[in-house]
Parts: sequence; structure tokens; C-alpha cells
Amino acid sequence: MKKQTSKRFLILTISASILVVTGVIMACAGGDDFGDFFVSFFAPETSDNESSAPFYRSMRQFYGEEPNYDNSISVMDTANINEWTRFFGRKVEMCDLNYIVYKSEICEIDTSIFYIKNSTYPMSHSLRRKISSLLAYPDKALTKEFLFYLGYAKRCEPYATYNPGWWSYDETDPRDDKISMENLIDGGKRAMINAKTSFIKARYAFQVSRLLFQYGNYEECISFFNDNKPLFQGKSTAYYRALGYVAASHYKLENFSEANYIYSLLFDKCKPMKITAFKSFHPQEDSDWEGALALASDCREKEVLWHMLGIYADPVRAMNEIYKLNPNSEFLDLLLVRAVNINEEYFIPNQDYWSEKSDSYALVARSVDDGLLELAEKVSAEGKADKIYLWNLVAGYLNMAKGNFDKSDIYLSKAELLAQNDILVNEQIHSFRIMTKVERYSKTEPSFEKDLTSELKWLRSESRNQALRKCSIYDW
Repeated sequence: MKKQTSKRFLILTISASILVVTGVIMACAGGDDFGDFFVSFFAPETSDNESSAPFYRSMRQFYGEEPNYDNSISVMDTANINEWTRFFGRKVEMCDLNYIVYKSEICEIDTSIFYIKNSTYPMSHSLRRKISSLLAYPDKALTKEFLFYLGYAKRCEPYATYNPGWWSYDETDPRDDKISMENLIDGGKRAMINAKTSFIKARYAFQVSRLLFQYGNYEECISFFNDNKPLFQGKSTAYYRALGYVAASHYKLENFSEANYIYSLLFDKCKPMKITAFKSFHPQEDSDWEGALALASDCREKEVLWHMLGIYADPVRAMNEIYKLNPNSEFLDLLLVRAVNINEEYFIPNQDYWSEKSDSYALVARSVDDGLLELAEKVSAEGKADKIYLWNLVAGYLNMAKGNFDKSDIYLSKAELLAQNDILVNEQIHSFRIMTKVERYSKTEPSFEKDLTSELKWLRSESRNQALRKCSIYDW
């Protein structure tokens, strides 16, 4: 049974030696990044899953981001430039490609085409300097094909990238010019057929796909992509971006099963679109969800769908379903640490500035998610999962929160044995053991006082892993 008065008693009777330590540690109060959490003791980084870090539990939209920051466009731009660099056999500088693709005006592209055709055509020294490696590329026909496509893409931009905001109610929507959009769609289809390289054919197909979506012709957007899917060789970003407009078209048509299924493919297979795909993933009714699962062609696709649902709504349910499909699934780890951080919001008191303040420090044992704890203990016992140490760590932590200290220590010892070389995991285990000591403390003893002084010094040390939520643990 937890002793809710023991910590207060400890504070009242603490010796001068601990007060000295406390004076040092007080600077830590409020030091954790409240942008991601207010009070939390469990570091999701113990999952050692950097690629999933944006989806750790956070008070922000995504973990570790600045408010209102979205880098999905810059990530895609970088991937696009990398693909064009490979297209030119790495003989054109990335900085030159970045300028001509993203910063140049249409008139500069036209000038470049005329210059490639006739080197006596007047070109400013500034432009010649900015794209010198492109102008020097030996295959002039390929360079011209690239520039012709780029000119077409620039002309599509006002329509294809238009995104009205709340402030633009009085703006003219360029998509109202249906005739110009129709001309661009028809011109893109012809250019796609006439292009010499499959890479540029796929780029034209992508441009047409998004024009069809912005035009509002959702059925044709879907059919055009399906008819021209063979053009997208190698599954470049153009393929996945075009597929994204297919998903969006299905969503507009209220084909939610198809839309969510396609978004799960983008989430899994196109890293630059991972966050964008998740933002667009919106399960509706149970029938729509069952329909999305029915579209999955293999076990992995089902795992991904459940994984996204787990991030979106219910991590414990999703983990149970994924575990049935594949106990060794890579998609379990994120959901596990996310579920723990969500559950902390219920069993750790004084969770935010607006919550009713409690004089009791005690973790709320009745608020520990029994379903999550049961699953953690089950997976730990069966030993089939990829990162068994993590499941033992979670089982140890949740048992501690429930007051099952002896049971907690058994799981923490197993986690310690399985993750001997993982500094963060071992520091997390150590911090949980400090909490257990305080929870179990019942009377003042010089030996305990001395031990706690040492532990507080350890906890406050600057050498602790940065991901360890030591300030929250100390403040508790």
C-alpha cells in the first residue's frame, strides 16, 4: 500500500545535507520542455526509434516541433532535388538545381532554353553563374527536355498549389479560370506522351494528376493515375505525390476506406510524406475502417493501418491487433511508449496549469491502464517481441505506479539485463528505483537520508542523458 504522507514527512525532517542538494536542484524546477509534456516520468526515447520520434506523445501537434512549424514541404523539396541530381548523373550541382527548380522565374527558364539552343542568346551574368553546371551539362537535348518540363510545372503552380487561408476571403481563386486549367491539363497529357525519358513522363503525369484534383474532377484524377501507373517506374516521389492526390480524391468522394488505405501506403513507403499522410488519415465509421483493412494486400499493410489507428486514437487496441498479426512487428514500439505517456496523464497528479491541484504526490494507482499493463506483462512473458527490454521496462513502471513494488523490481531487473549497453534505458530504470525508494519510505533514518542525498545528486548530474525526464522526476 502506498504511504501518501511519507514524502511530506521526509521533506519536513530532511537533513541539511539534502537541503544543500535541493538548493542546487531547484534550478531544475520547470526545466523540462513543457512544449512536449507538462509532467512525465517516462522517456519515449527508450524505444530507440528515431524515425517515429515525431509521433511520440506531445502537447504539440508533433513531438519536438516548434509551434506552428511544418517542415513537410522542405523535406519533399530536398527529396525532389536529390532525384533530379540522380537524373543528371550527379553532374549538375544541387545548388544550381535548387535555384532553377524553386527560385527561378518563368522568364529565366525560357531564357535558359534559348541559350541552350544558341549560346549567343543574351543571358545575364547572374543567371549564368547560378546555373553554370546545368548549362555545362553535355546532353543538351536532355537539358532542354528538363527545362521544358520545368516551364510547364511553373505555369501549373498557381493552380496546383493554391491553398486559401482564412485571411483570403476576398482573393481571386485562380482555379476559377477553368479554361486555363483545361488547357494546361491537355497540354500536360500531350507532353507526357511526347517526353523521351520515363522520369520526365512521370513528372508530367504527376502535374496532370494534381491539376485534375484542383479542378475538382476527382473521378478523372483517380482514373488518370490508374491508367498511367506504368509510367511511374522506380516509385519516385512523383509517384507517391500523385498517389496522394488519388487518396484526396477518394476522400472528397467520401470513399473513406480507399482514402485511408492509400494514406497508410504513403505513411509506410514515402518518408517525406509520412507526416502529411498521417494528417490526412481520418477513420470515420467502423464499416469504413473494416473496408480499409479489407483492401490491405498483406500482413504488413494491415500492421501499418492498425499502427496509424493507434497513433490516431487507441494505441492499446491497435497493439493487441498488431501483436496477433505479428508479435515481432516494428510498429509496436512507438505505440507502447505513446500509450504509457498517455496513461501518465491520468495517474500522475497535477498534470497541467489548469488541473485541480493536489497536495498528495502519490501516483493514482486506480488510473493505471490495466489493459496496457496486462499486455506489457503478456508480451514480456512470451518474449516474442522485437524489444523485450522495453516491454519489461513498461511493466516495471506501471507496476510501480500501482504500488506493486516487488513485482516492479522483477520487471525492471529483466529490462536492465536485456539492455545492459543502453545508457538511457538504464538511467530510466535507476530513476524508477529512486521513485520506488521514496514511495516505500516510512520513517527517517540517517542511512536512508544519506542514500537519498546520493541519489538526488545522481539524478541532477549534467551527465544524465538529455532525454531522461529528470526534472519531472525530481519535482515529484
